[in-house]
Amino acid sequence: MKYLLKLWLTTLLVSPFVVCCLLALGDDKSWINSGTAILLLSLMVLTGLTMSVPAMAILFVLKTYLEKKNIGIVKLKALISLYAIAAIYITFVIADYTFVFSLRNNLWWPVVYCISALFSIYYFRIKTDTIQSQINRNEQPRTDT
Repeated sequence: MKYLLKLWLTTLLVSPFVVCCLLALGDDKSWINSGTAILLLSLMVLTGLTMSVPAMAILFVLKTYLEKKNIGIVKLKALISLYAIAAIYITFVIADYTFVFSLRNNLWWPVVYCISALFSIYYFRIKTDTIQSQINRNEQPRTDT
């Protein structure tokens, strides 16, 4: 659970900040001085918070299921990565399809979120002592008799 919380909060907080920094590199910098940057950043975090709750709930179920299968950390993170990329793009399509299906400058927004999520997925460690591995250890015959 801590792993998913770290993943969620990192993606939720780092990605909007990076997007705002990239927007600041653009031609129109008037919005930065007017205090709009903080409003935009806050709006992005709040929108991301509300829009990502269903995706994170599904990720929790997926991670729990995969851990019970004892598939290994590398494979688990690879599957979580695939799910995260799909979930991010689906969320952006639901929010506004022009983020993904338009040739406007918005296409890089979901890319920034995907990069942040992938970094988080592979940076943070998943606790290797899962419930299933504890069950498997307890089922082994005792050798101390």
